[in-house]
Amino acid sequence: MRTVLGPAEQKFLDMLSAVTRSLGLGEAAGRIWGVLALAGRPMTQAEIASLTGYSLPIVSTSIATLESWGFVRREGRKGRSRLYKASSTLLDLLESFLSVLLEKRLTPLANYLRENLDHFKPDYRERAAQLLIEYEKAKSILKMLISDLKRLKNEDQQLILQG
Repeated sequence: MRTVLGPAEQKFLDMLSAVTRSLGLGEAAGRIWGVLALAGRPMTQAEIASLTGYSLPIVSTSIATLESWGFVRREGRKGRSRLYKASSTLLDLLESFLSVLLEKRLTPLANYLRENLDHFKPDYRERAAQLLIEYEKAKSILKMLISDLKRLKNEDQQLILQG
């Protein structure tokens, strides 16, 4: 049985895809994650393609991106097809994005600058050193945000358990 998304779901996916596009993850990644998050159950790529209107290659590529960021995980099989499930809530999504941004994107960049600062031409060396200082500030801010997100998630869990 094919589930059809209504206008409210479509608007949510449109808005979410705008967010993921602005983060550099692409529009399809947002719609696909949104479908998985709304479904709350594992789905095959074909099911995802049916609900989003994307081709299987676009779904496959987007799922690979989402998996690399920790937003989607494999969850068994349905026949010969793999099943995928959203592995995060919106708070998880934001925490994961910020963590990956810091650890896998910005930190290697800063490490490169630090290790190669003496190899930069004199005209660029001072600015590269300033970028390292900015990185340290950004790292502190991102760590605080990640810590706050974890605290908020724990508070939410406590409220659910108490309720």
